[in-house]
Amino acid sequence: MNNKDLIKQYVDTGLQITDYQISKLNKNLLNTYLRKRLTPVNGFTKQLSNYEFDLTNYEQKKQYILKVDFLKENQFMNLDDNLRQLYFDNKISNKLNLQNYEFDFLNDKQKNLYFDIFLSGEKHIDLYQFDRIKNKDLRRAIINNRFMYVMNNIDYKYLDDYEFTSLTPDDRIKYALKKATSKPVGGFFFASHGIPESQFKLLPPEIKRKYAITVAKSVDGAYSYFYSDKFNLLTPEVKKEFLSLLKPLDRDNFRKNPEYIFP
Repeated sequence: MNNKDLIKQYVDTGLQITDYQISKLNKNLLNTYLRKRLTPVNGFTKQLSNYEFDLTNYEQKKQYILKVDFLKENQFMNLDDNLRQLYFDNKISNKLNLQNYEFDFLNDKQKNLYFDIFLSGEKHIDLYQFDRIKNKDLRRAIINNRFMYVMNNIDYKYLDDYEFTSLTPDDRIKYALKKATSKPVGGFFFASHGIPESQFKLLPPEIKRKYAITVAKSVDGAYSYFYSDKFNLLTPEVKKEFLSLLKPLDRDNFRKNPEYIFP
């Protein structure tokens, strides 16, 4: 099979080829290639390279921006006003997150509609975007509803640092102690492994102890819940109490790791 046949095979299957190879396609092959690249596979639209995107015509661009999860920055910046408006309308109506470089182009009316997406608490809003919410009541509502949603889905959802620090001290404690016993679910392993050191260090000493004891008593594999950054924040007395409650295998894992500072 020569190079031409190989490229034609790639074109027919919709697999991506290099920009240099695309530039060598005749008009018919190029049209076929772009049509195949824009055809969803199992409901998923393939991400176009900047070079491919620039080669699409107006209707193809319109088709693409209505199906893709997000646009690369260069692609977004090259949209005309009509296409950009269409893109925003589609993203907001389907309650999809915007990239920060996209968010900056929203007008005030669009921003209000966009912020409403996050009022249910189900979706996380990026800190850069959250910081640009001027209405204090809206900011508080988004944080409170996010807190309640995560608490009800604790095994596979978690709060970012800015969400955690925006909570009242009582709610921080409730979240931390509930997160201490969350269990891994499917692909949400990270989300279920307690709270990070950045949040743990903000807890009062008595709550740090309660968190540690809760983990030691109720979690299999406590070693993975208590990396050295959190363990080393405990007082010597709490460290001893924590270690005494662990299963032998967890205790051995702790003892083997040189990053842990033991009492």
